[in-house]
Amino acid sequence: MAYELLWDASYEYLEKHASFVNSLTGLMLERAKHLRSQLFGQQSKKGPTFLDDYRVAHDELQNMGKTLQMVVNEWKSLFADVSTSLCEQVAAQPITSSIDLIFDYIKPTLDYQVSQKVRFVITYIPATPEGIFYAMDESRKHDFRANLNPIQKTRKTFLHKLPPPGVMFIVYLDNLWTRAVCNVTTNDKTPLAIYLLDLGETLPYEELLPKAALSAELGSVPAYAMKCSIIPKADTFPFKLYDTVTFNVVAVENDLLLLEHTEDGLENVISKETSTNAEQLYDVSQSSSNDDRKKHSINNDTSTATERSQCKTNAIKLESNEYAITRETFTEAELEQLDDISQCTTNPMKAVLGYVPKDDDRLCKHYDPQTKGCFKGANCRLRHEPKDPDGWTLDKDTVAVSIPAQMEVPLPNTYVTLHPTCIIDVDTFYAHVACDEANYAKYEQLMADMNDPEIVANYKLLKLMPALGELVIAKYEDVWYRATVCEAFDHTINVFYVDYGNTAIVGMGEVRRWEDRFNYLPFQAVCCRISNIQRIKPCHLEAIQQLYVCILDKPLRAMIVDNKLPWEVLIYDEDNFDVGEALIMTKLALPRKPCKFDENAYIPG
Repeated sequence: MAYELLWDASYEYLEKHASFVNSLTGLMLERAKHLRSQLFGQQSKKGPTFLDDYRVAHDELQNMGKTLQMVVNEWKSLFADVSTSLCEQVAAQPITSSIDLIFDYIKPTLDYQVSQKVRFVITYIPATPEGIFYAMDESRKHDFRANLNPIQKTRKTFLHKLPPPGVMFIVYLDNLWTRAVCNVTTNDKTPLAIYLLDLGETLPYEELLPKAALSAELGSVPAYAMKCSIIPKADTFPFKLYDTVTFNVVAVENDLLLLEHTEDGLENVISKETSTNAEQLYDVSQSSSNDDRKKHSINNDTSTATERSQCKTNAIKLESNEYAITRETFTEAELEQLDDISQCTTNPMKAVLGYVPKDDDRLCKHYDPQTKGCFKGANCRLRHEPKDPDGWTLDKDTVAVSIPAQMEVPLPNTYVTLHPTCIIDVDTFYAHVACDEANYAKYEQLMADMNDPEIVANYKLLKLMPALGELVIAKYEDVWYRATVCEAFDHTINVFYVDYGNTAIVGMGEVRRWEDRFNYLPFQAVCCRISNIQRIKPCHLEAIQQLYVCILDKPLRAMIVDNKLPWEVLIYDEDNFDVGEALIMTKLALPRKPCKFDENAYIPG
């Protein structure tokens, strides 16, 4: 009841404050990532910290207006009560190792000879002390990618019930579609479980897990994950997930490989092609369409791009006079950055950092932490701020977060033609507004300029991790597009393509610094919301798929109900039938009264 009362009071207001909604949504998505193991039967270790994470996230929203902050505090208090009760709940118990599960699938061929030297990529390490692990032959990695890449890109036929044992299907885990089979249940006491054929992991079956049918061609490909055991057995497993390791084959016992780790010079656990996660193992870039002019994505099939990073043994000494760090170990871009630093500089800051910090010129030397100022008072022209205790500079680099060119917004109760480019939910999508031919010609010219080989060659690499909201130039399927940074990780960046509305996770090597020469054209993607419907439930795949078929890449006649972002629209198909009404009639959406935001109304709270 508390949720309903608070939501009724703040729903329309929160809709108009995307920054708060995005912060709240991002926090909940991050919580969902940490609770993945709990969702699929593993013990949760992140749960008790959720309350603190939530409070820290909202402490960053103090610059909002007082009325909105009251809404924030009410939501914070409400979530604090709920999260405390959630943390006290007992997590779902994983499948115990004592239960023997039977899986019927095409097992990999273990055609190895005794004493043969092999290189394996470790794909799964069970929580058992017997030294059992699952691995893939590195020589089959390219074959694996060639067979499994189509799964990520083709359209899916979603399944509403679990296929029978022995029938391969695909499940959506960690932003990837993976082949799986379910176990053979001999009695009512045997739990339902799924086995990931190409990783070796066994998970309890969850009804809400997205699953889809697998083509007969890929269903005939044997599993890539092989069951292995390392000897001699150690108290702790000596390798990490996705390490590439060299072994000697000791014996082949049915479907089990007995292996012995071997040392081979530099080729150890560290490898120049060591992957850091499952996305690199697949080396795929998911998309929802292969159209050359448009890029689309459904929110549940979020586009992902390859993380291309090299793990180099830079700190390993080879011999007395040879080291692993030489000019040959650097890329051309790294050499260019290295050679850009003058070798004859007498400034130690320039020699070490590559630039000279300006802290001594900008910060007041007489700063008093107690008074937050100095003895000069208001006459001091310098900044009153303490230096970083670890010696880091407080210099900041100016980056672009917006462009001067803005789209002309249509008036309410007028009609426009929309070309949907990305489906977010059953009631939310991004679209291009069909303007005059001049605008389309300008956009075609902008894309041609952005991908001109001479211009691309002059793009600058990011020297630092980009800031949230920073405009960048990001690659998608080997084409450069305008984008903005949504989230930054250790070696990857989540970007939002401002001209199409979809998102993707790309590597640092696929992002370049923003060029002001591309400021002249407004961002083409407009967020729209169907004003007369609302979703029945989150992640309603059937409804999203139906909307995908009905409107994506098709010109739609739309009436603007409200022109504040997101635009509230009523859309009509080629037969002039209301698409929202069609979704309501097919019980794929609930009715909603079209609403218009009154700028002169009182703010809730």
